[in-house]
Amino acid sequence: MVIEVEHLVKSYGAMPIIQLIQFPMLFLSGIFFPIEIMPEWVDITVLGGWLVACMVLSVKLFYWE
Repeated sequence: MVIEVEHLVKSYGAMPIIQLIQFPMLFLSGIFFPIEIMPEWVDITVLGGWLVACMVLSVKLFYWE
């Protein structure tokens, strides 16, 4: 993923893009606090939002050559 991002933007702009991907992964993995104390609706909402965001990006960026 890092290699692909660096081709799209300059090296100084790659880190914020990587952090946009990395932070939700850290949040959902339970590094900051145990996942068990997170309400179920928050979990479902975050996962649903992540799914929608990935689907929108894939529809916009994917094309057959």
